[in-house]
Amino acid sequence: MKYQMFLGSYSGDAGDSLTYHNGSRFSTEDQDNDANSKSCSTEYGGDGGWWFNTCVHSNLNGVYHKSGKSSKSWRGISWNNFGGSTVSLKRTTMKIRPSYFAIPL
Repeated sequence: MKYQMFLGSYSGDAGDSLTYHNGSRFSTEDQDNDANSKSCSTEYGGDGGWWFNTCVHSNLNGVYHKSGKSSKSWRGISWNNFGGSTVSLKRTTMKIRPSYFAIPL
């Protein structure tokens, strides 16, 4: 099954860096489901996966960098509207509520 993400509305104070990925399917290194010709998960995902669109605007499954900075863009735990591409967050929480209207692909 290709886990596709559909989003509702955003509210909060960290900026919306997830809507860009709305409708994307979850990609991993061995399951490239993004809309880019290269594998975004291989390029930016570290050992994890994410709902990459045509790559990155956020990636909460990125590589943890103790310093809080990544030497390369989008290589850390990133949230574009909260620090940009080289800031690597130290901690995040993502809460997902399943949709009762989800259709398996």
